[in-house]
Amino acid sequence: MKNINITNSLKIFLAVSMFFLYCFVSVSQAQMQMPSYEILTPITANLNKPQKIALGPDEYIHVTESGNNKLLVYNPIGGYIRALCRR
Repeated sequence: MKNINITNSLKIFLAVSMFFLYCFVSVSQAQMQMPSYEILTPITANLNKPQKIALGPDEYIHVTESGNNKLLVYNPIGGYIRALCRR
């Protein structure tokens, strides 16, 4: 058998290559195992100067809108429920 002399730079190259290969395989497997999430409705599309946001005990989202002096109420997934107006 013939002895193979591997230089230090080749050893480093092989180690780095194996590390990147391991990272690539780990990331690929992690992405395949990610659960799917529901896409939420954005509530900022029709707001006029939103100021504050709060989460109520019923998990409804309350947004104060200073442009129209309203308190807007949205359900937990972002669907519009009602507006309370100040006159």
